[in-house]
Amino acid sequence: MAETPSQSRAARPRRPRSSARQRARAWSARQRSAGARPARAHASSSPSRTSPGGSSSARAARTSGGTAAASAGGARRAAGVRSSPGASGGPRRRRRRRARALGSRGARGARRAMRRPRGGGGSLVSGTRRGYPGAPPTGRAAPKPSRRRRQRRAGIPGGAAPRRGVGRGRSPGPSPRSLGAREATASERLRLRPFGAAFWRRLRPVKDEGRGGNERVPKGARASREEPPRRPRCVLLVLLALVLVSSLILGLWPRIRPFVRHRGEALSPEPVVSQGPYAGFRLEPAFGQRFERPVFVCQAPSGSDFYVVEQGGRVWRLPLGAARGRVFLDLTARVLRTGNEQGLLGLAFHPRYPHRPWVFVSYTAKEARAGLSPGHTVVARIAVDADGRPRSEEERVVLALEQPYPNHNGGMIAFGPDGCLYVGLGDGGWAGDLDDQALNPGTLLGSILRLDVDRAPPGAGYRVPSDNPLVGRPGARGEVWAYGFRNPWRFSFDRESGALWVGDVGQNAWEEVDRVEAGRCYGWSGFEGFEVYHPARAVRARDAVPPVAAYGRGEGICITGGYVYRGARYPILRGRYLYADFGSGAVWALVPAGQAPTNDPRRHRTAPGTVAVKLLTGTAIASFGEDRAGELYLASFDGTVYRLVR
Repeated sequence: MAETPSQSRAARPRRPRSSARQRARAWSARQRSAGARPARAHASSSPSRTSPGGSSSARAARTSGGTAAASAGGARRAAGVRSSPGASGGPRRRRRRRARALGSRGARGARRAMRRPRGGGGSLVSGTRRGYPGAPPTGRAAPKPSRRRRQRRAGIPGGAAPRRGVGRGRSPGPSPRSLGAREATASERLRLRPFGAAFWRRLRPVKDEGRGGNERVPKGARASREEPPRRPRCVLLVLLALVLVSSLILGLWPRIRPFVRHRGEALSPEPVVSQGPYAGFRLEPAFGQRFERPVFVCQAPSGSDFYVVEQGGRVWRLPLGAARGRVFLDLTARVLRTGNEQGLLGLAFHPRYPHRPWVFVSYTAKEARAGLSPGHTVVARIAVDADGRPRSEEERVVLALEQPYPNHNGGMIAFGPDGCLYVGLGDGGWAGDLDDQALNPGTLLGSILRLDVDRAPPGAGYRVPSDNPLVGRPGARGEVWAYGFRNPWRFSFDRESGALWVGDVGQNAWEEVDRVEAGRCYGWSGFEGFEVYHPARAVRARDAVPPVAAYGRGEGICITGGYVYRGARYPILRGRYLYADFGSGAVWALVPAGQAPTNDPRRHRTAPGTVAVKLLTGTAIASFGEDRAGELYLASFDGTVYRLVR
């Protein structure tokens, strides 16, 4: 029984796809076996969409039954046309041949290529095969490429990445990245117009290795799938800058290392002296011994020996002009020095020493006490034997105060002309007075305290003097003598007038010098120097006393308060307040207006009638000291104690 065309199509096994040339030969053989003249293969001879198989003669040949099919097969074999799977070697052989043709692409590339549809890359006209112009009709429309692939072919980024080598008979055109080695044509410029040809020429050229592609690429160009992603230029610039800075530091470090010993302690190798009547001042080492971070130097009320305080916890005793001294007091086991502003920070002898053989120290404690954590401030009294040896094991605590943070500890202690002990305390630390302590007279932080240590009640370290300015004020602590300070690192008393001078370390912009009066507020954290720092707090500090002098970051970064010079060696400095900067190493003197050029207000501001004159610049000065004759000494973090000479 002859099978119907529908039955024959359903029963016929599906043949694997063959090449365009094989399909053309098979189509010609079918035409010859049907007795019809083969039609000319042309793109215009595409069949109707309603014709599933091609021409009517071919359709008649396919419906003529088993005998006709056998005769057609014999005719095809006689014509040498391989159309069956077995005759063409089967799909496995075709895959092997295809993998060998791919060459260096490897098995992965071969599998990827075998999954791609075959055929040409030419016309998109429905009904024509995109392999070559003479391809036989297929009876179905060519698939329309996706929008992203069309954008890629048009040179618009963001679409699907084009395959390496179009491999469909015709290349859709030169890759935009391959234009880097030649000038773009008019048509290429038209396609590249959305981003401009110059944009694509900046990219690396890519080599197209297509199967059957006809695109020429520059020699040595790299394939697009092998090209690594381009690094952003900003990353490359940052890396280059880091390399240059590192090489510069490594090259200059042997030269600058002697002058940079600690963080923030940049020292000048060549001291700069002032001009005019204040010219010629310099620093000269006072002792032959070097110390480990000296923070204070003083002379006892009796005797000629000097005492140098090291931040680590030791106090040295040195005769003037001696090559080396001996350790007078060692508190290293009690002192906490984890932060840059912690340690043994202050030393003061009782005004009637040695009749009252007491020495007072200020330090940050290593061990916790009842209700106090490690790092709290301790002001203690230590008795000294008749032979000059302190009994440190019999320490008596005068004041113990919690510190919220490890910086802005203050630490200066000194006896005033009235015989009371004055203690400087910072605002508690961190930045910007985080806890708003300095403007609050109800706390001891951010203040200068005045304590009576001679008439302390039993069991207490001090008594609050009844004439302190804030005694009896609601909400205020009676110990406070003045408040509104950020970190009064060093202060001193004028031995003739009794005035209290303070160097208050600033925040970000200004370092200031204050002449302190009892009970007054000095502005921080509403003001920094002469300027507003915190507007809301400045309203509360509207009655604050402005500083006598203030200098900005162009002059230094950390003020070190000094002394009013009362010595006899340099009359031009007598009665002038001297102060310095720890960062820049500069030393200034406040002199009457007219004796020196007016200061630049952007760098140094002073009260009316005064001018700041720079005496010298040389070293990181941590503290000033004064002997009994009124001559000045300067302790530097470079390990040397200097004296001011001319």
